[in-house]
Amino acid sequence: MKKNCSVNVPQERNLYRELLYILFFIGAIVCGCIYSVSMRENDILLFTINQYITVEYDKAEILNLFKNSLITYGLSFIIIFIGGLNKVLLPLSILGFFYTVFSYSFTMTCFLLLYGAKGILVGFLVMGIQAMIIISLLIDVGYQGLQFSLSENVKDIKSYAQNLTKGGVILIVVSTIDSLLQPLMHYLALNII
Repeated sequence: MKKNCSVNVPQERNLYRELLYILFFIGAIVCGCIYSVSMRENDILLFTINQYITVEYDKAEILNLFKNSLITYGLSFIIIFIGGLNKVLLPLSILGFFYTVFSYSFTMTCFLLLYGAKGILVGFLVMGIQAMIIISLLIDVGYQGLQFSLSENVKDIKSYAQNLTKGGVILIVVSTIDSLLQPLMHYLALNII
């Protein structure tokens, strides 16, 4: 009976960790939505977001788009990865994850406020595929970092460090797709609005 009880305790802890991560994810989405709705009267902010959509891309900017995408996505990834290295840095990981999800939620809600129902389609065209891949990657790395930092098993560092390689490859692929498809997606978004 004692053996059965010890098996359930780690499973119960994992369930609480998963629920905690899901709550942060949902909390970030809700906060991003609430913040953008509260900023509805800020014409400068909405003008800036509108400019982001209505400015046309030049083909020469592909390398710049790649660099900016890699820096933006990579910064969030590195913050979450480093935050998962130990318990002391864990809040850094959670804040990095929260900020990234908050940003996507905020931007998507602003598109909805600016363009109505068309804003949902505009948001998915401009950031949809990339956002889903990046958020999925950050959820995976953040959760593994949570597991690693709370397990206090230094021997698993090699396994955890593999996230860095896997994430780097995914970031390069997503940034490449982003830089090549972004001008086309912006063109489609402009035709919708």
